[in-house]
Amino acid sequence: MRQLRHFIIISFAFVLVSISIGCAHQESVVSFEPVTSLATEESSFVTIDDITIHWESAGEDLSTTPLVLLHGFGANTGSWMYLMPPLSESYPVYAYDRIPFGLSERYISESFDRERSPYRSEAIIERAFSLLDEWGIDEAVLVGSSAGGTVALQMALADPERIKALILIDPAVYSGGGPGFVRFLLRFRLFQGIALNSIRGLREEPEKLLEDSWYDPSRYPEELKEAYIRATRVENWDRALLEFTRASAALDLKDRLEDIGQKVLLIHGRQDSIIDVKESIRLAEELPFVEFHIIEESGHLPHEENTEEVLRLILDFLKRIENGQ
Repeated sequence: MRQLRHFIIISFAFVLVSISIGCAHQESVVSFEPVTSLATEESSFVTIDDITIHWESAGEDLSTTPLVLLHGFGANTGSWMYLMPPLSESYPVYAYDRIPFGLSERYISESFDRERSPYRSEAIIERAFSLLDEWGIDEAVLVGSSAGGTVALQMALADPERIKALILIDPAVYSGGGPGFVRFLLRFRLFQGIALNSIRGLREEPEKLLEDSWYDPSRYPEELKEAYIRATRVENWDRALLEFTRASAALDLKDRLEDIGQKVLLIHGRQDSIIDVKESIRLAEELPFVEFHIIEESGHLPHEENTEEVLRLILDFLKRIENGQ
């Protein structure tokens, strides 16, 4: 049941499963705060194609290959709060909030057009490379968690010369993306209203999104929970999530995995109840150059829950990459 619930959330179908809840409640009163009051000392902002992106960095002055961290669905730069500082001791590290998450702008169109939406897959990849340009990065190692792992693979396929290596953490390769029937139903105003009420309910009970992300949720730090909740205080966070859902589509990468020429470090939590470890076992068989590790007593976010072990694996992998191994 836990696995099903979170699969539904990650695949965006939670907006339909929650219909009975949405119908039972009137529209919530949602209060917002300006992004400036939610930003931290590490926050920076840049405008890409008229959309303001929130990002953070550390270790910029180091001469080693930069690392770019790509968070998953519903997450933000806060997901890297334990991994980013030790990585930045040896590498320049950059992380940003993929729209519509974190403190990045919540874009809302006047008239929804999926073919022109900034939430469509092509725009997501173009924006990622624009950020590399903004940071002056010619070549990077990508670290992708969950749906961020899918973005990393897409970037490696789109411009392999700019991606030196990939580090994928519980990637959403086979079960990511929004089902077509969800996007069809969300064309109708009735379902949009129901979906908005359901999404807003997640703000009141954020544990629904977080409780199954860790193997041992009783250890979930309050500072990490606050980083997730903070993003729900940004204006239009709920409407933007709905528009993101309408623009999303499942990606079929399995026929292109053999074209990934970069070396890949693949990490997966054994007890991941969102994306089964079997998916990464399959992925390890289909990628040409992969090093695969399963972390015991770990859920969907081992870089949060098992930071020291993930850090060790990443640093060992990067050292071998630098030595041409």
